[in-house]
Amino acid sequence: MAGFLLTLTGVAKADVFNAGDFSFTRSTTAGSYVLTVDLPRTVMTPDPLTLPAGCAETGREETGSGARLALAISLHCDRPLTEDDRIGTPWRLDGARFQSALSADHARHPLELEAGRAALPVALGMPVERSLTAAACAYLDHGVMHILTGWDHLTFVLCLCMLTGGSRLLLLITTFTIGHSISLILSFLHVVNVPEPPVEAVIALSIMFMAQEGVLAIHRPAAAGFPLARYAFVVGSFGLLHGLGFADALKEIGVAPHERLVALVSFNVGVEIGQLIFVVVVETAFWLCRSIGISQQTRSLLLYAAGSLGAFWMVDRIASMFGLVAAL
Repeated sequence: MAGFLLTLTGVAKADVFNAGDFSFTRSTTAGSYVLTVDLPRTVMTPDPLTLPAGCAETGREETGSGARLALAISLHCDRPLTEDDRIGTPWRLDGARFQSALSADHARHPLELEAGRAALPVALGMPVERSLTAAACAYLDHGVMHILTGWDHLTFVLCLCMLTGGSRLLLLITTFTIGHSISLILSFLHVVNVPEPPVEAVIALSIMFMAQEGVLAIHRPAAAGFPLARYAFVVGSFGLLHGLGFADALKEIGVAPHERLVALVSFNVGVEIGQLIFVVVVETAFWLCRSIGISQQTRSLLLYAAGSLGAFWMVDRIASMFGLVAAL
């Protein structure tokens, strides 16, 4: 079990494999761009970037904490960028990924390093705009894949499926959807700005809470009833937190200014489609468990496993916030 838990956290291994993550997006004014950098704090140096001709750095903001450093570097170029332009980075890394809003597919790709340093092809593939239909399909796919690979979000939804079923489950899932849709919109539009690390820690706490509620529900007398209104309020509140996590993922993709609306709508729809797929799979599997008489054992096992994962993620994320990852 310990080995399995360690595979579910990449943060704890950040100092073993020095990986960097880079995103390049357009800013709100013509000729302005933002390079987002995420890398281990141990590789950080004061050396400047090597910028294309006609480009200059106009600002730098540090937003990271703990073992990893996050930088938002503002740039301005007095000419259009071309496929031949590169941004040279001074940091020595073992691996790197890069995504550019100016590229053909807007996808995140691995980079080949030279002496451990990355050269970012800021406009490789397509320095022109794609159609809104193509953009909508791309962001829809990002939304589906984000929820289906987001183990913490799926674990929370699993707890809801183990808590109840039928129309009550539908109501709770709908409440959760409304909650995270609201906060996704507000965070993406910068109406609400909350640091990512504490949000991720509280998301893990929400999993622990719902797993505990599921276990208590197993032993609750039938005469006590099901506190649907209370659960709806709690799940909706947790949905607001999970939506902040979804917004961070959408921001990391890199959204061009003219695609903000289509990205917001399509990504959110993709998240809901992925969530629905997961609920259908879980409910189908649980129906099969009921048919062979092992539903209660399965329910208890999954809830205890979910609670354990939530506790592990919470400790890991809090440790990461305070730079204590190595202690894990």
